[in-house]
Amino acid sequence: MFFVSEEFLRRHESGEEVQSTLGEVVQYDETLFPDEQAQKAARRDAVRAKQDER
Repeated sequence: MFFVSEEFLRRHESGEEVQSTLGEVVQYDETLFPDEQAQKAARRDAVRAKQDER
């Protein structure tokens, strides 16, 4: 069993060719994805959270 990030899963499901990050190591509070993608995901999650509140 293994786990993947939501961003990896979204990219995979959209048909985009995704490079494996297996073996890459980051600090606990860092991301494997560039800042721009992380910011987009954060904005999307905020919008979804706001919609769920309704």
